[in-house]
Amino acid sequence: MIRRLIILLLIVGCVYAQNDKLILKNGESYNVKYGKILEDGTIRVQIHKDGSILATSFNRDEIYELILEDDTIIIKSEPNYVRNNIDAGNHLIKSANHLKTFKSEYYTGATISALGAISTLYGYYNADEDYINYGTIGSLIGSIFIFFSFSEIGEAGQELQKAGEKLETED
Repeated sequence: MIRRLIILLLIVGCVYAQNDKLILKNGESYNVKYGKILEDGTIRVQIHKDGSILATSFNRDEIYELILEDDTIIIKSEPNYVRNNIDAGNHLIKSANHLKTFKSEYYTGATISALGAISTLYGYYNADEDYINYGTIGSLIGSIFIFFSFSEIGEAGQELQKAGEKLETED
């Protein structure tokens, strides 16, 4: 009988044990029993308050820290400037990729255009209309490649602007 009572008390103690610490960004802190992190980022916890157990959820953005009983930090919010720097870095990488694409497309167009010009000159030199026509078409196609490659410059500029906005923003 006493053994059953001890086991029951241990089970009840485990249910009511609230040794984890939840600190919100607004400064409030709670002793909680950690539940789980849901797929949408919501954190489920149990709070023992006024003799009753309150199961509640907190949005991930509300939480500053969630520390377990063994001092393991489950959640620790980054300061906004760290997050902004990471976002700015991602925009800079995207900008660099647009510039690389521009370079590749521009050089492709320039090469096609140059080969077309060489073919046209060869055609004039040898009085061969086929070379003149093919060269003219090649130069036109190369020019079109060059023209459309400049859209990548515009997109790179937009990414650089976004990076600058992220670096200017601090909360």
